[in-house]
Amino acid sequence: MTLEELKQKLAFLFDGKTATDARVYFLVNGNLRFADIEDAPRKEIKDGLVQYIRDKFIDNETLNYSTLSEGEDKKNTVYRYDLEQVVSGLSCMDSVLEHKQEEPLSFSTESFTDVDAFVFVLGTESQKVVLYKRHLSFTVLRKNKLRFIKSADHLVRLNDDVINMETTFEFMKVAGHLFVLSTKVLENNFNVDQVRKNEANGRLAFIEGLGIVENIEALKDVIGERKYAKHILRVRTTAKALELPFAELRDFVRSHPKLKRRLKFNGTEDKFMFHTMTSRELFLKLLHDDFVESRLTKTLYDSADKKGLTADEEPDEGEE
Repeated sequence: MTLEELKQKLAFLFDGKTATDARVYFLVNGNLRFADIEDAPRKEIKDGLVQYIRDKFIDNETLNYSTLSEGEDKKNTVYRYDLEQVVSGLSCMDSVLEHKQEEPLSFSTESFTDVDAFVFVLGTESQKVVLYKRHLSFTVLRKNKLRFIKSADHLVRLNDDVINMETTFEFMKVAGHLFVLSTKVLENNFNVDQVRKNEANGRLAFIEGLGIVENIEALKDVIGERKYAKHILRVRTTAKALELPFAELRDFVRSHPKLKRRLKFNGTEDKFMFHTMTSRELFLKLLHDDFVESRLTKTLYDSADKKGLTADEEPDEGEE
């Protein structure tokens, strides 16, 4: 799904013609609980979330959009989750659409401090948007503290816990596609690193099968590291660079001001030979065709961040 297609799927929220509602669920110790909220505050929740979607996706002219496997970590970016294995902790976003009998939140047995997340469903019977907002237990105002609220001309003690709910979110599901607004929350709470590693192993097997690396073990040794698993996943089996004869890859490296000092070959110069951590990273970026030249200025760039590359760069520490 492209960004324009996503915007089209969200358009019904803003057309002023479609009557939409919001359903709110609490994820309590991993279990979904329906939250029965009064009409007025529920409308406030819906309006706040719709405005957040408008600000983030519709009116945001500088929004970056990418698949999770290919995207670089950049601010103001939304990622479409494209890994084959879905992280289990977000399965609740599908469960709220299954129309099973809903269990309400039990105020007698469940505490606000046990709430892991809020799950919102916006839309109509035929068009739905599901949102996930992580909840931090320390934000709950506990009743065991002396807290007061105004009542007429004096203060009265607050005798119940208070939960804070923000109309923002980290994950969104639309038309079967999952979108990630916070890779930090995804990586720190949903074990996506293991999912990446599992899929990177398959991609690495493909790279090994190309027969262009002398010491492929050097990549296998670092596949468990988030940084390298990401780089390996960015190498597509259909990448144009992989269709080139090895001699063309070698000639490109030899003529490149940065790569020629950091990427090495074996004794017969028919395979790459990793000698540093940096050489592994640059090899993967090479296969992803990250090194480009501006047709206008003839400047060489690393396309991931458009950082200029010059011939007088000092080699990385320990590389020579």
